[in-house]
Amino acid sequence: LEAVGGEAALRSFADRSNAMRMTLRSHWPPPQKQDPAYKSLTFDDLYNDAKRKKAAFEYEMQAGCNELRDKRNIHMNMTIGPIKKKERSMLKVKIKYGGDVSQLCDLLRCTIIFDNLSDLYDGIEELTSSQRFSRGTAFFVAFEDRFLKALTGGYRDCQLMLRVHGHLCEVQASVRSFYMAKTVGGGHAQYRWAREINEHILLSAIEKQGALCQALC
Repeated sequence: LEAVGGEAALRSFADRSNAMRMTLRSHWPPPQKQDPAYKSLTFDDLYNDAKRKKAAFEYEMQAGCNELRDKRNIHMNMTIGPIKKKERSMLKVKIKYGGDVSQLCDLLRCTIIFDNLSDLYDGIEELTSSQRFSRGTAFFVAFEDRFLKALTGGYRDCQLMLRVHGHLCEVQASVRSFYMAKTVGGGHAQYRWAREINEHILLSAIEKQGALCQALC
């Protein structure tokens, strides 16, 4: 946290952060989900839709980041992950969403890494209000500031939801020091290990596998 200036630095961006969050909420009230049709469709239907929309998602995000560099001189790197693995996604739907496929919104995801907090908030503000992301085919619908409210374990980033040709995608935004701690420093591996243990405990309880649940606990 000290690498970005500590709590005082974070609090200095609180008003801008809340304004961006409320602007999106006023246009797109929560909760954000995939098309309601997926309540009655299958996981494979959603997964196949993600495959069809992946190229469009990557194009829009790459073009948006290029515009940030060219127009605002904001420097960043972007990493685009593969489509989330089926096994992990299906487990998440079962445990977290009670089988409701329409709530799964991170099959398509990317991470934007900024040099500092000022660039991060400038970049998010520019992206969410830009002409590129104000069209019917690509627009942001939600913003959650997890710098101001850290995740379990202390990890911080920002999470945005972007709808591309109807498919809801996840965009994470971070600063280099936190991203390096997550990837190189092993922070994410520890978080993932703890998450997977908790998920298997919940799955065991859901499926009434008492012996496994006790072993994991």
